[in-house]
Amino acid sequence: MPLPKAEGHISYGGALRPGEGDAISQMNAIRIRKENQVYSAQDKRALAMFNYEEKAKREAKVMSDLSRLVQRHMGDELGPNHDPFGAVKADGADD
Repeated sequence: MPLPKAEGHISYGGALRPGEGDAISQMNAIRIRKENQVYSAQDKRALAMFNYEEKAKREAKVMSDLSRLVQRHMGDELGPNHDPFGAVKADGADD
């Protein structure tokens, strides 16, 4: 059986009325385009959510590292009995 010609009229078989095969193929092409649009929107939404979650994880890690750094610095520099709001001693003054 010969292949249908790519140019001009395409034969869809003898069970369809004239123009019916072309109409069906156009409706299928539209359906496929719409499905691709939906999948693209879902993919974009999923990618945006993934990026948001990854960014939140990175920010939480940075905040944790910064907090740990501040705690370590405050503990080493100032000691456990440091009162940041206490009176400042004058040079050479003894209590």
